[in-house]
Amino acid sequence: MLASHLPISPGERTRIGAWMSAARLTPIGDSKDGLYVAETLRRLAAEWEERLSCRTGLLDGYLTTALVLTARLAEPAAGEEVAAASENERRMERFDALLRQHYLTHKPAAFYARQLGFSRTHLNRVVRAVIGRSIHEVIAGRLVDEAKRQLVFTRGSVQEIGSAWAFPIQPISHASS
Repeated sequence: MLASHLPISPGERTRIGAWMSAARLTPIGDSKDGLYVAETLRRLAAEWEERLSCRTGLLDGYLTTALVLTARLAEPAAGEEVAAASENERRMERFDALLRQHYLTHKPAAFYARQLGFSRTHLNRVVRAVIGRSIHEVIAGRLVDEAKRQLVFTRGSVQEIGSAWAFPIQPISHASS
C-alpha cells in the first residue's frame, strides 16, 4: 500500500525506482539536500505521531521528498547514458503529472499523448521503456490504486466504490446445490 503513495514504484526501470528496490544505507551528509532530507524525516515523524486530520497528503509529500532526494544523493555523477534515461524520465514525470490531474475523468491514452505532443505509440514506447508497462496498464493501475485507497480510508462498500470508479462488481450468488 505504501508504494501506491509514491510517484515512482520500487523496481521501476527508472534510476530512482531501481535504487528503491534494494535495501541500502545512503549517507545523507550535511549538504544542503542532506540537511533537507533530515528535516523532512523529522517532520514526517512528527506528523505521523500527532495524528492530525488531513495528514495523508503531507505524509505522502514528505515521504516522496525524502526518498527522491536521498536517491539523488546516492547517485554517481551522470554520464551520457544517464542523460538519455533522464530525458525519458522527464517525459514520464510530465505524463504522471497529467495522469494525476485527469485520471478521475477516465481520459484515454490518446488524450495524454496529445497533451504531451507525442503520438500515442511514442508515449507508449516511453512509458514501457521507463516502467515496463503500457499506458493503459498505468492508467488502469492508477484507478485501481485510488479504489484501494477509497476502500481503506472511506466507509464505502465495494459495490459503491467499484461503481464510482467504473469497475463492474458482480455480487456473488450463492446457488443452492
